[in-house]
Amino acid sequence: MRVTSVALPVGIFNAMRGCKYYCLLGCADAFMQLKLDEKSQEILVRNTCIGLLKPTRLPYALASACFESAKDQVLALSRLEKHKVRVRYELMKLHQTDIEIFGYVLGHNIYKPSKKKVTAIVNCAVLKNPSEVQTYMLCGPGMRDMRKLFELSKEMKLKSKALAVYDPSKELVLISDASPVRVGAQIHERLRDISFNF
Repeated sequence: MRVTSVALPVGIFNAMRGCKYYCLLGCADAFMQLKLDEKSQEILVRNTCIGLLKPTRLPYALASACFESAKDQVLALSRLEKHKVRVRYELMKLHQTDIEIFGYVLGHNIYKPSKKKVTAIVNCAVLKNPSEVQTYMLCGPGMRDMRKLFELSKEMKLKSKALAVYDPSKELVLISDASPVRVGAQIHERLRDISFNF
C-alpha cells in the first residue's frame, strides 16, 4: 500500500478545463474493491474479541489517497469492466453537459458555485453592531447602512466571479496589508475580477 496525495478539486477542475461532456460514476463498496498485498495485510492486523483479524481488502477511510490513485488508473468504462470494478447504477450520470461536483457546477466554460453549497452565505444572520460588520467586511468604522452593505456583500460572494476556480494560466498579483489588530492578504488573477481571501 503506497500512500500518495489526493488530487485537490482545483487541480481536477483545471485538468477538465475545456471538456464538453462529463460523467459521474459512483463505485459500489469502493474501498472494499481494492485488495491489499501481504505486507499491508500484516500492518493492518487488528485484535478483536474473536482473535486477530487480518484484512485482505482496504478498510474504509484508512487512506483515501490509495483509492483515489487506483481510481485514476481505471479511466474508462471498458477499463472498469476489465478491472472488475462495480459501479452503482443509481449514481451514474453519463453524457452530461454540466455536473455538480465538489460544491461547484462544472460545464463547458462554466465554473460556478453550487446553489446548494452557498445557502449558508445567503441565509447568514444579519450582523447586529458596527464591530461585527467591521470584522465581517474587514473594513474601518464609519459605515452607515450596515444591513444594505451586508446584503450587498452576500450577493457579491455568490457571483461566480467571486467564487471562481483558480486558473493557472493567468498571472497572479499578491496584495497585503497589516494593522495593529489584523493582517490581510489577497491573491488576484490579473485581467479577472476575482480574489481568494485567506
